[in-house]
Amino acid sequence: MNREVFVEEMMLEGTKPDKKNFQNFTLGKNGVAFHFAPYEVAPYAAGTSTVELSFEELGSLIKREYANP
Repeated sequence: MNREVFVEEMMLEGTKPDKKNFQNFTLGKNGVAFHFAPYEVAPYAAGTSTVELSFEELGSLIKREYANP
């Protein structure tokens, strides 16, 4: 298996719609940040990964009262 395929499979496994993949998050003033440990979505050398989504991007997936902490 080449490196690119391995990394892609790791990312897909770590982001599939399973609640265990999205347990580590923080709410901020402008949105939600999801935090992934090494090996969850990328090789260890990449360190931790964070994906930030604005409340606007989340749209109706989040209740309005939580959108303005």
